[in-house]
Amino acid sequence: IIGIDLSKGMLEKGQEKINKLNLGEKITLKQEDCHNLSFEDNSFDAVVVAFGVRNFRDLLQGLKEINRVLKPNGEFIVLEFSKPKYSIISFF
Repeated sequence: IIGIDLSKGMLEKGQEKINKLNLGEKITLKQEDCHNLSFEDNSFDAVVVAFGVRNFRDLLQGLKEINRVLKPNGEFIVLEFSKPKYSIISFF
């Protein structure tokens, strides 16, 4: 499992939780910009975004990057409480 965040502070909080639960061998955290990910194409079976989509500087670019790193037929899960600005997204 790889977790990413742009914020160093959030990564530090996440690392504290990982250490407390002894999950360091299963979870790695990286500082990444969702608009320009360092991962290769088709790298992940699943991508989960929790309360992050609302913070994408460029929603379309962020979604393109997710699509790029997600394997064909991979799962994309979004957990978000804010109301979508775009009607196609709010349909779902």
